[in-house]
Formats: sequence, C-alpha cells, structure tokens
Amino acid sequence: MRAGLAQLNDADELVGQRSRMPSGTLRISSMPSYGQLLLMPALQNFCDRYPDIVLDVHLSDALVDLGRDQIDIAIRGGRQPQDRVVARKLDPNRFILAASPQYLAQKGTPRSLDDLPAHSALMYRGPNVLIKWQGLDEDGWREIPVTPAFISNDGASLIAMACKGRGLVLLSEWGLKDYLRRGDLVQVTLEQPVSVGRGGESGIYLLYLQTRYQIPKVRVAVEFLIERLAAP
Repeated sequence: MRAGLAQLNDADELVGQRSRMPSGTLRISSMPSYGQLLLMPALQNFCDRYPDIVLDVHLSDALVDLGRDQIDIAIRGGRQPQDRVVARKLDPNRFILAASPQYLAQKGTPRSLDDLPAHSALMYRGPNVLIKWQGLDEDGWREIPVTPAFISNDGASLIAMACKGRGLVLLSEWGLKDYLRRGDLVQVTLEQPVSVGRGGESGIYLLYLQTRYQIPKVRVAVEFLIERLAAP
C-alpha cells in the first residue's frame, strides 16, 4: 500500500514539474561527518542555483530505506548496494592515520602497529558500536588494542581534538585533506596497513531510486552533487 501511494505521488510530482523550474521539498539523508564537512557547503551553492527547492536534510549514520522512509537521496559509506537502489560512487573512502605536529613532537611518531597502543586514540562511535582500529600484518587482520582518549560520533569533533594535539585520529581521507593541506594535521604512515575494516572495497555512495530520478528536483540534485562531490 505504502509503495503504491509513493508511486502515485511521484507521478503527480513529475507531471506538475514538467513546465516549470524544479521545486518542492527534497529530502536528503547523509552520514553526519560527510554531511557537515562536504555536503552542506555544496548544498549552499545548490540553493543559490535552485531557490524553489526546499531542502530537508537529515544527518544520521542509521540505515535508510529510500522508498519506505521517503528519502530522495542518501549518502552512505560501505560496500556498493546490490538491490534496486542506484549507487553512484563519490569517494573511495580510504582511511588514513593523522595527528597534529605538536602531538607527534611530544609523543613521537608511531612506525608500526605495535607502536599504536602507547598512543592516545581519538575514536569514532558508529550507530551501535565503537569503531575499532584494525591492522594487517603477516598473520592477517587483527584488532589494535588502542586506548581511547576521546570518543564521538561526530567526525568534526574528532578532527578538532586532533588539531589540539589530543591524540591520533583514523578517519577518511576526504574529511582530513583540508587539514593536511594546511599543516594542521600530518599523515602518519605505518609499516603495515591500518583501517577501520578488514579489507574489501569500500566507498562513499550517493543513493537514489531510479523511479524518482525522473522527477526534476531529484535529477538536478543528483547531477549537481555528483559534479561537486565525486572524486576525480
């Protein structure tokens, strides 16, 4: 029943927008850190280009069902979905280790996975669990027993603490690149890989239903965000 009503609403909206500029309410769901650091700045420019579209933005790590939850566009990290959702890759979501120059000068620069337990860790909390650090050595992937100095589900807060010299942070490159470029943070390269997952291709994906792409407000938003946010 709900799916049928949604299809009727989509059809009405498509007919109503054929003869005018894209308009209406556009519902977007994004991971909090990506939303704050990359999506929101892009959406400010989107509003300038499409003033008749009202944005309804929800920042959450929780999974969404685009049809059931009436979300037009979602941005999520992980492996590419295999169901009816169209998934367009924005970023490879490579995780890197970083710290401030002051922290490294005081505590030293770790060189291997075995050095990490002696350092302070700034750790991300997912929707249901603390995201543990994983390292790859000759025996395979293993959890690194780091000591949390600060925990948050807000990537911007973790970065701010790292810039203040509170510890090492392990986050996606897209969230750290501006701070690395300015020199607020320095990338720490270990002898062995470290990440928050145990291998396999991961990415940041823009998700939408193909049936809703025909609606002008959804189509222009999808193409605008791909143009602005997709990595080269």
